[in-house]
Amino acid sequence: MGIEIERRFLVDEVNLNEIIKGASKSLSLSQWYPPIGTIEMIPERQGLAISSRILIEGIPDNEWREVCTLLSKGSGARIRVRKPVEGWLTIKGKWEGALRKEFEWPVDAAITQQLAERDEWPGLSKRRLLWTANNSGDIWEIDVFKGVQEGLIIAEIELESENQHIELPTWVGEEITGIDKWGNCSLAMNGIPKS
Repeated sequence: MGIEIERRFLVDEVNLNEIIKGASKSLSLSQWYPPIGTIEMIPERQGLAISSRILIEGIPDNEWREVCTLLSKGSGARIRVRKPVEGWLTIKGKWEGALRKEFEWPVDAAITQQLAERDEWPGLSKRRLLWTANNSGDIWEIDVFKGVQEGLIIAEIELESENQHIELPTWVGEEITGIDKWGNCSLAMNGIPKS
């Protein structure tokens, strides 16, 4: 089972040039959020499918039980395609402070993108910049959103524990860790929150 521990912050657009100058890598990402119930559980294969197309099978027993529990409680899924052609299926649990359960598997990017576009799932596109803090070596992911969410910038950092000390760069703004309306799924479905 995976546990994701991260903190998230808004970033003012005036700081973008400074971040770009210090970034070590830039990736293009598109991700979609299939409606709840779209992910089909295939018990005999311990797998997951969409529209009867098996995306992943042979999930280990301990993960399978957790994934089934999350899906039966209404947890959503995320399909992500990293350009040029790297696909991922992710199931995440609810936030508990700065942590939540997370399961992720590689999937065929072409098939998942085709399903997402055919079924018109809510989605978003963004440019992800990787930025390393000088003193601590902490790696920050800065998402610069495109399309409907253009102008929104969110920085996040993955942690080893909830109590891990981090050096906050001068350009981070309001912390939005665990606030559902700032989650990518909510942004894809509802747009940028007004407040």
